[in-house]
Amino acid sequence: LAQKMLASESTMDAESREQLELDAALAESHLQRKPAAQKRIETLPSKQGENTPDGWQNQLGMAEVELSLGMVQQALDGANKAADHFSRTSQPESELRSLCIEASAAKALKNNASYEQFSKKAVDILSQLQQTWEPQALNLYLSRPDLQNWLRVAEISVPFDRR
Repeated sequence: LAQKMLASESTMDAESREQLELDAALAESHLQRKPAAQKRIETLPSKQGENTPDGWQNQLGMAEVELSLGMVQQALDGANKAADHFSRTSQPESELRSLCIEASAAKALKNNASYEQFSKKAVDILSQLQQTWEPQALNLYLSRPDLQNWLRVAEISVPFDRR
């Protein structure tokens, strides 16, 4: 869909075009079309407008693509910046995603101390969500396929019974 929109929309503003390019790169990286994803991210600006709410989400998306492409240190660095921002701005769901990417990258780099640190922070956020969210909302959130994938890849277990 992103590819079709990029090909057909000549009036699209630069920010929307960059978002679609990142979305396409993310999809390609998860569909094992790594050369295409690599080519796409090479055309994107390196900072992706970090100082805007969408920019931080884009930073996190870029880190996810980089992790999938084996650009592990870049993924760790990008996810680390994003996690710090999301922690400062009280966005636990986005911080959790960042921490999962950080933990996965640290594990790939065989940095066990960092992996343990990021994993513990992720479990702390999951516990915080359990204490502050209604059970139905929490179960719905925890059943999201993207979240389940991030937790599985990072080898982070949900620290409580979800029933």
